[in-house]
Amino acid sequence: MKKILSIIIPCYNVEKYIVTCLESVYSTGLHEEKFEVILVDDESPDQVVKIASDYLVEKTNYKIIRQTNRGLGGARNTGIKNASGKYIIFLDPDDTLVLRNYNFLENCNADIVQLASENISIYGDVISAYNPPDIKNITGRKFWLNNLIMPSACNKIYLRSFLNKYSLEFKDHLYSEDIEFNARAFFYAQHVTVKGILIQRFLQSPNSITRNKSITSRKKLFDDLFNIIKYLVIFKKDNSKSLEDKKYFDKIISDVGLGVLNLGLRNSIEKSEIIRVRRFLLDNKIPIFTIVYDNKNKNLFKYILRMPFSINLLKLIFTK
Repeated sequence: MKKILSIIIPCYNVEKYIVTCLESVYSTGLHEEKFEVILVDDESPDQVVKIASDYLVEKTNYKIIRQTNRGLGGARNTGIKNASGKYIIFLDPDDTLVLRNYNFLENCNADIVQLASENISIYGDVISAYNPPDIKNITGRKFWLNNLIMPSACNKIYLRSFLNKYSLEFKDHLYSEDIEFNARAFFYAQHVTVKGILIQRFLQSPNSITRNKSITSRKKLFDDLFNIIKYLVIFKKDNSKSLEDKKYFDKIISDVGLGVLNLGLRNSIEKSEIIRVRRFLLDNKIPIFTIVYDNKNKNLFKYILRMPFSINLLKLIFTK
């Protein structure tokens, strides 16, 4: 029986979550012959592989692949290379799969299926939710330009042949790698289907990679977001052929740009580094000061950034 779905689960220091995660996968109602579970052990120092193996001992549709540590993106790439399903879902072990019916994928040929998701606290309360409107067959660029976007790779289902056609992979050892990956994926996607049905719940752990408050983690996140901006500026220059293409990349890069400036101002990042990001955006004609954002606070922040000595002023305010 042809597999409809490959569910890729990177594993690193997640032993306390993995059973709940796997239980959510095997509660979908899909026949085991129709989907596969690919766990990628990214050189995890804990007992996650043993715990997962014990849970899966009577299952027949899983693979456990071990590799030298390559980070979340590298683990997902290994999963893609070893997948055989028509579609791919990325599931982080501290999150849970909620969607129960995947029959619509049987006759679906969308490059990407965008679905809804919820962010939950460690107590199970819903902190926020992403609820996109139902849309049939739109290009990735038009969807990103005209709708509120959540760039996570985990509230989307990807056609495996589409990922392979465009050699779409994540960057290794890069924080917020979903942004860079999806900017390229939606640029190439000619057929995106959007459904306002819940696929996953994301645990908002204070110790996660992007929410960890240590100075080292904050600095790496700042540097990696700046690297994402640089990657996308190069990709834009190499691939933009129309006004729509330019607007698409300008919206994404401007959004990331404001995010990294905000991150730098609120954390122990040198002013010279923050100014360097701002200058790079302006030198590459990214319209951070003129584009209208989805979020009102971003528009206010953008307005303040236009003022003389704004970096010095905001740094003083945010670090008091």
